[in-house]
Amino acid sequence: MRLFSKRSLQKRIRIIGWHGNNATGDDMLSHCAKNIFLERARTKEIDTGLVDSGRCALVVIGGGTILGVDSMRLFNLVKNIKAPLVIFGGGFRRERRDIGDENRKRMRYLFQRANLAGVRGYISQQFFIHNDIAVPEVIGDPGMLFKPQAVKRSFKGKYKIGVFLRNMGKTGEPQYVDNKRVHQQIAQVCNWLAEEGNKRFYFFSFAENHFDSDMEGIQSARSFMRNRNDVEVIPYSSDFIQQCSMVCQMDYIVSQRLHPVVLAWLQKIPCVAFEYQFNKTVDFMNSIGMDEFVIRTDEFNIETYKFKYKQLMGKKQLIIEQSQRSIKYWQSKLIDFVDRSLELIR
Repeated sequence: MRLFSKRSLQKRIRIIGWHGNNATGDDMLSHCAKNIFLERARTKEIDTGLVDSGRCALVVIGGGTILGVDSMRLFNLVKNIKAPLVIFGGGFRRERRDIGDENRKRMRYLFQRANLAGVRGYISQQFFIHNDIAVPEVIGDPGMLFKPQAVKRSFKGKYKIGVFLRNMGKTGEPQYVDNKRVHQQIAQVCNWLAEEGNKRFYFFSFAENHFDSDMEGIQSARSFMRNRNDVEVIPYSSDFIQQCSMVCQMDYIVSQRLHPVVLAWLQKIPCVAFEYQFNKTVDFMNSIGMDEFVIRTDEFNIETYKFKYKQLMGKKQLIIEQSQRSIKYWQSKLIDFVDRSLELIR
């Protein structure tokens, strides 16, 4: 049975650039991109759907990996496609400190080829400008479009703290300090928070693949904790919507990873974030006016963390309200960008 007419097939959208590979943050971003394009297409009465390959009317690329080996991959995927191209909330990630002329060449091609180019923050924008890219538009992180669903499990504890870290594996990406120091810092924060009592810590694994293992990082961080009785591990699950939705059950978030920070503030959960590479977490926190609540891992000390935590919790309600106004602004920017992208296939 033929499901689509020839005309409707010409309106298919191909969305690429978020790799997943057992990484919850990537899966969440891909999900957000697909959902918003389909939702806005329905609103605008554009008959469309998604394809993974083949003929399409629009190509959407994004993610925090426009640079490096990923720019090569994206370049090869889109170089022979004639359909309009848009870059949706892109960022950058360098596998090496020197990204190399060939990567710059491919990156420039992607942005020159794009009908619309939107990056996720002002630091990302400046990075692309520094690499001779025509000024891209800042539209915010697509993760701010995530819609949590009902959580299937219950959580114990009067004050629940979600903990997220990344155990950097085989990618060779530079970071400010090594894995062990980050794990020690996470544990030191948890040890201090535990002193007040009535705390339960939930360590989430957001990636288990041949590059990274959050579980290895969790085991390392736990080894530096004084009291492990109030610690529970949430293992990696391919049900990324459930994993991300569980963040809203927490009262506070301790996170090295970027997208648990995005999910926390999106769901009104306070968080002093760890910045560990490329200023990508600072980029997001700056966009919602919360950059004072970030600590670089190479500048960490527990007294600074305590000060920022107390400052945050002392004006929690006001600060949450301020962050929500910023998030709503970026959500509207993202939706407007999607609407303009869909105009290319009317």
